[in-house]
Amino acid sequence: MADAGIDSRRKCEEIMLQGRVTVNGKTVTKLGTTVEPSDKVLVDGKSIKSPKKVYILLNKPAGYVCSHADYGDRPLVYSLLREQGLRLFTVGRLDYDTEGAILITNDGDFSLKVSHPRYEVTKVYDATVTGEIGKEEISRLEKGIVLDGRKVTGTKVLHVTRFEKRALVRLSIHEGRNRQVKRMFEQIARRVVHLRRVQIGFLKIGPLKCGQYRYLTAGEINRFLKAEVKPHRKYQPPSERAAGDDADGD
Repeated sequence: MADAGIDSRRKCEEIMLQGRVTVNGKTVTKLGTTVEPSDKVLVDGKSIKSPKKVYILLNKPAGYVCSHADYGDRPLVYSLLREQGLRLFTVGRLDYDTEGAILITNDGDFSLKVSHPRYEVTKVYDATVTGEIGKEEISRLEKGIVLDGRKVTGTKVLHVTRFEKRALVRLSIHEGRNRQVKRMFEQIARRVVHLRRVQIGFLKIGPLKCGQYRYLTAGEINRFLKAEVKPHRKYQPPSERAAGDDADGD
């Protein structure tokens, strides 16, 4: 109901409890009731339809928030889209000051396949950091920085371009802890002054300029949906994962 634009999820729950929803002619008041695509769902006697599925790759500019509300009145990433009337959400998040690739959808299964650590979808970042980056710093990053009492695994430093007093580091990660990339560099006494995500899995930002976006192709969507859990990855229920694991690693 919420996805179909009836109202917020909380309001939709109230509507159900008030007995205003019928499925195939029967009043439904049980929260969490599932329906099939062929079921006829009415709210106050009016039919509702499942919304179309949307899959968008956006090149997020700095200065936008990946949420549906911001108490500081900062602009939301959804304001950059033409899509209106759909309850879209970002797959993971990027910080307010972080740029680059982010996926936006209304498909929960797709979001899970892209963002959950058990599928190990790689994210590639370009991080401009203060100070020098040598073999010792690269080794520490790849061996695993400890954040929140747990070691970060799967980090790869792909390339380093050195400048005077700064370095541009391209690295890949497949976890998505809160502010992960910035916090990893803090652990090796380096500060990230600019961060841009350039790739999610096989999807590269390509020619998209900041603020521009494109719709995924059917092949790209199916490639993510067909992803399988990595055999060596032990699943952790949400209650056992550290807070912020549903965020992306900026």
